[in-house]
Amino acid sequence: MLRTGPVDPPPHLGPGETNRGAAVTEQDDVNTGRDPHQRRHQIMMLVLIWLAVYPAVTLLTYLTSDLDVPTFVRTFLTTLLTVPIITFLVVPNAKALISRTDPKA
Repeated sequence: MLRTGPVDPPPHLGPGETNRGAAVTEQDDVNTGRDPHQRRHQIMMLVLIWLAVYPAVTLLTYLTSDLDVPTFVRTFLTTLLTVPIITFLVVPNAKALISRTDPKA
């Protein structure tokens, strides 16, 4: 359950100390009210989206390579096609895949 309001520092830190730069432990997550599975979900989304973005950009760059237009026009065309594909196809399907395969995420 997420708490709202002031959060006490983790018990292993003294007054005024921070754990900035240190690895966040599950105990820290409990003490700060963060969802301990959120980081795992973010990493899985990152990997799945990257696995879709890279081939899409590579394919569209290859398909537009024969166009006799400046690079910025080819880049515009590539992103014009890639962004909607990722937004409307990849992200929703990646979220559905994660929720089916990892109920904790």
